[in-house]
Amino acid sequence: MSRLKISVCISTYNHCRYIEHCILSVISQNVSAEVEILVGNDGSTDGTTEIIEELTRQYDGRIIHIHRRENIGPFENLKLLILKAQGDFIAHLDGDDYWQPGKLRAQMSFLVNNPGCVACYTNAWVVRDDLTPMGIFNNTIPVRFDLRFLLCKGNFLNHSSIFYRAVYKVNILNFPTNFIDYRIHIELAMHGALGYINAPYVVYRYASSQSMIRLANEQVRNLYLEAVLYGLSNDSIDDVYDVTLEDFVARIVRDGLAAANPKFLFRWFRVLSQNIKKERARILLFGSIGGLLKLFAAILRRILTILRLTNELRVINER
Repeated sequence: MSRLKISVCISTYNHCRYIEHCILSVISQNVSAEVEILVGNDGSTDGTTEIIEELTRQYDGRIIHIHRRENIGPFENLKLLILKAQGDFIAHLDGDDYWQPGKLRAQMSFLVNNPGCVACYTNAWVVRDDLTPMGIFNNTIPVRFDLRFLLCKGNFLNHSSIFYRAVYKVNILNFPTNFIDYRIHIELAMHGALGYINAPYVVYRYASSQSMIRLANEQVRNLYLEAVLYGLSNDSIDDVYDVTLEDFVARIVRDGLAAANPKFLFRWFRVLSQNIKKERARILLFGSIGGLLKLFAAILRRILTILRLTNELRVINER
């Protein structure tokens, strides 16, 4: 039996502060498989290119630097990396994130021992841009879950933790021009169960300098809705249609109220009214109630945090 091969697809653009740590975290992985490292450099102008070129020389033959002079955007950059991947398994890694030791070994072992799973994900540490810790990405997630669970719970999976069987890459290559990682997770879940390892094998920088959350938040919302509607187009999961869209409406209401932006709410309710095909009034009503509850819970958490910090400061001052 030939040795298994893993293709690691690293997407990067102007990540000069992060890319060396990112690539070295892959180089240091100890796994019983051949590992090809594909770095898609999408026209970086900040010194990222020079760092990748130096690492490519230093680790001769281990890194394939795909340098594009013109920026084609994150979606096409990732798709071209996937197209070039030659492995039995494919892993994605954003250029501003990095992995902990043992990630690839744990995920390959999981898929080898669970032939019914098409992909495997892991938990992640969430840090600020300067690596100041913020917390853990997920609470308890089942070891195996399906499309229904994924749609009901929303996008709780970290993109830099994805590890899937390469036979399904053609499905991703057929995606539209723009998409987010949630669309990938949904597509994979349409073909079988997804696995989850609760250990935080990924370090995820929240809203880093080139993050879509920071640079294109509204685009993310639009693509999120597209991913949800794509997943719900599967007639076999009609039983989760209402709860999935109610959750999306709740997120919109929470964000609109928190920003005190009636134009935002009006526009999104118009969009949702055009796209929700079943029980429209009920979904919008229940989703709005859910959004109010989410906002109230967020305010309550903030108040409790302020009270706790105030009490801790008082105790310190009394000493």
